[in-house]
Amino acid sequence: MLKNIMINIIYGLLIVDGGLFFSLLLRKIYWQHMKKKYEEKYHEYITSVDKYIGEDGKRSFSSPGSRLDRKVLKNILFEYLIYSTGDTKEKIIEIAHCTGIVEMELKRVRKKQWWNQAIGAYYLGLMKVEEAIPSLLRLLTSPRNDVRYVSAEALIRITGTGKLDFIIEKVYEKHGNYKKQLLSLIESIEEDIYDDMERLVRKENTDFLVIALTALGQRMDSRVVNWIQKYVKHSDQEVRIAALKAAKYMGDIGEDGYYALLVSLKNDNSWEVRSFLAKVLGSFLRQESREILKEMMQDENWQVRYNAGNSLLQHQEMGLLALSEMLLCEDAFAQDRAWQLISEEWMFHGLQERLRKEDTRISQQISQNIEQFVAEYKAGDGNGLELLGHRIYQTI
Repeated sequence: MLKNIMINIIYGLLIVDGGLFFSLLLRKIYWQHMKKKYEEKYHEYITSVDKYIGEDGKRSFSSPGSRLDRKVLKNILFEYLIYSTGDTKEKIIEIAHCTGIVEMELKRVRKKQWWNQAIGAYYLGLMKVEEAIPSLLRLLTSPRNDVRYVSAEALIRITGTGKLDFIIEKVYEKHGNYKKQLLSLIESIEEDIYDDMERLVRKENTDFLVIALTALGQRMDSRVVNWIQKYVKHSDQEVRIAALKAAKYMGDIGEDGYYALLVSLKNDNSWEVRSFLAKVLGSFLRQESREILKEMMQDENWQVRYNAGNSLLQHQEMGLLALSEMLLCEDAFAQDRAWQLISEEWMFHGLQERLRKEDTRISQQISQNIEQFVAEYKAGDGNGLELLGHRIYQTI
């Protein structure tokens, strides 16, 4: 009896295994069939879309019949929308309207599921569908960050700066990482944003002030210089750093008063401010900048020293001279950082060959400073530094 039970169990397992195998096989055959049909439809519709674009929209475009047809056409249109511009983009949007795809996405964005809301908002933004504005404004109050962000991005695509004040208010109110998100949204706007940023500054909110300074700085808008001068000494550390960031984007504008105001932060109580000033001075190729950067290489904070050394390298030959002079200073940390940078230039960027080729008074002084430092180190006067560039001794 037990034997019969075991045989029945084995037969049952074989039947189940066989059923699963044939089920998977049929599924594979089905998807291969659907893939082939998709490729056929894709070729058919992309030919029709290309023809519509090429004939200046004179040819009518019939609505897709089956679900597969709609899926294929929608995918093609959105591929075009991402990469196309001008008249081509307008014609793609025309096709989306006349084939009912716009209406499909308007219905999708009104659904309760967050994923439908996010996908619908994204596609409606690509198509710049003005009818979607009420739904997108409503989604700015969604409990989900991703839905709010995609909706804000879609609104900016559709309205430009038209709803920017409301978007900023809602993203600031709801989003945890609001600064990064807002700057990303503002960056996507092609229109002039100065008036919008000016309204933001008038709100007397330090977070908004940081966003406005950074956004205009990124665009290298010359009008931000007045704001930099006004806020670079602000009591809030984040505002001072934002002003310096904007100054870094703008570079040296050739105004001594403006420059003096920036370098007045070299003794700021915040090491973060001093550290960013060190970055900024890499763009101001002045002797005074190099002297300040040499001082900053002796700062108590390692990040300030690190940035100061990197900025001196941006001053090219004169910066290398300043670094070589730091090899002979009494500050062990400054020596260490200067030697690290010079060693890397020597070993990886052909500094030795450059100095030989140039053979100027400055290049000769750089070589002499390096030789003096190495000689002192070999004699045991190197303050016990662990030197990165010990391999260059044989070449000096």
